[in-house]
Amino acid sequence: MRAAVAALGTLLALLGCAPKPVDETRLAYPVLVFTATGPEPRADATALCTTTQLQLDAYYGLEVMDLKGRRYTVSEVKTASKPSFWNNLTGTAPMRVALKLKPGPALDLPGAKAYIGTRVMAEGAFLENVEGGRARILATLNADPDLGTIVRRFGMEWSSATIREQIQRESDLRNGIVRGPDGRHPH
Repeated sequence: MRAAVAALGTLLALLGCAPKPVDETRLAYPVLVFTATGPEPRADATALCTTTQLQLDAYYGLEVMDLKGRRYTVSEVKTASKPSFWNNLTGTAPMRVALKLKPGPALDLPGAKAYIGTRVMAEGAFLENVEGGRARILATLNADPDLGTIVRRFGMEWSSATIREQIQRESDLRNGIVRGPDGRHPH
């Protein structure tokens, strides 16, 4: 069946009937971006398309799922606004890019949950540090009522920043380290 669908997609592309690439403004936000560190939410087109020169290559082939469950693959990246040379000597100044995304399949809620689950299992080693590990994430993900709830979870309790902060707090507690109100270790 998969081979037949792939063959049909190829035939449609050759006939010019395949879905045309869309830009980032056509997505239903918030979206999940599937990176090497796991799913990450982006609230809007600005959040999706703001990057640095050093991170620009990460966009090519990047997969995105919008709030309606449609998957997209980034097929083209163009610089929309770039900082001046002198303001970006290190390549870390924020810049805006314009994306062209190739539409993929639109998944229903169970299909979207299954796809996100496969990505959780394949990527994002830091997710093992969530209490209960990936198994708990998958169970919670399957119980969530909609994609919006799932996206919020990856932006809050399952975000890499939140998990790293939790690991740091636990490490500090074990080692008797007390941090100041700004989060720094007092010298």
